[in-house]
Amino acid sequence: MSWAGISSNQGISCNNLQDAVNTSVFVLKSAIPVSTKQITKAEADTYVQIDTTYAPYAAKASNQLVVKSDLVAATVYQLDLSCDGAATGSACSLSMACAAYTTVQTPVFGTIFYANSALTTLYDFSAYTGGIFIKVNSWDNVTGTWKCRMDYATSSVNNAPQSCP
Repeated sequence: MSWAGISSNQGISCNNLQDAVNTSVFVLKSAIPVSTKQITKAEADTYVQIDTTYAPYAAKASNQLVVKSDLVAATVYQLDLSCDGAATGSACSLSMACAAYTTVQTPVFGTIFYANSALTTLYDFSAYTGGIFIKVNSWDNVTGTWKCRMDYATSSVNNAPQSCP
C-alpha cells in the first residue's frame, strides 16, 4: 500500500516507508528492506531522516511499533560557512562561500554538519588550514554569524558557539 493510502493511525510497513521515500515525504538514510513487516521506532530512525524530537515519536520506546502520525520528516537547513579554519580570534573575519547542511537553524554545541541535504555524508573539515574554528551564518541570514570550534572526526561543534560582532 502507498504512504498516501494508509491512515494516520495505521502501522507502517517497510514497503509503506519506501513509498514515502519514493514520493519525497522522507529522505532515505539507509536501505529499506522490501517487506510488509511493521517497523519499530528504532527502525524508522535507521531508515529515514525524521524529527526525533516530535512528541508522539519521542514518547515511544525504541522497540515499539510506529504509526503514520508518529513520523514527521526532519527539517534540513543549509548554512553558509567559511571554507577554511582559523584561530579563535580571527575566525569571525573569515568569508562564508561554502555551504553545509544541518537539522538546526543556528549552530549549538553538538550540531553536526553534513555535505549533502540528505544528511548522509559528514562535511569534511579535515583539509581546513589555519586552525579549527569556522564561521557560520545562521539559517535565516539575519540572526547573525557564529564562530564554532569543530571536531574534525565527527564534523560537529564541540563548544558553545560564540556570536561574531
